[in-house]
Amino acid sequence: MTRKCNVLLVDDDENDRLLFSSALNATGLDIELFETSDGYAAINYLLSAEPAQFPIPDVVVLDLKMPGMDGFAVLKEIRSRPQLKRLTVYVLSNSNQESDIVTAHALGANAAYKKPTHYKDLVGLLQTMLTPCCKTTPGAPNRKPKET
Repeated sequence: MTRKCNVLLVDDDENDRLLFSSALNATGLDIELFETSDGYAAINYLLSAEPAQFPIPDVVVLDLKMPGMDGFAVLKEIRSRPQLKRLTVYVLSNSNQESDIVTAHALGANAAYKKPTHYKDLVGLLQTMLTPCCKTTPGAPNRKPKET
């Protein structure tokens, strides 16, 4: 049986975050979306002492190429922390370099994907990635994403 889940999106590109949020709504999955725009904010979110405001996500969707703390460093940090190392982390990146995907897997990503170029492909990828932990509620609008 599937259930509602919390998803943390970590991506520095505001347009990509907006597209992700829209595609997520189009999946019909029952998801609470939280967003951070950089790696430092993601780690701060995950280590927050305020779980009511910042619940531990069921899934982290992580971009790799970000200024400051990139996705590789975020992934290393997540996997090094006992309270976080069991999180499901999917890498979703614009990188065309096979070495980035290999490195993401080596650092403990559950899966790594190239960001689709077509909206319907993104919707389909999100359905495939998130259905195992998210409940489908046809016609139910998702809440607005919370920016941290």
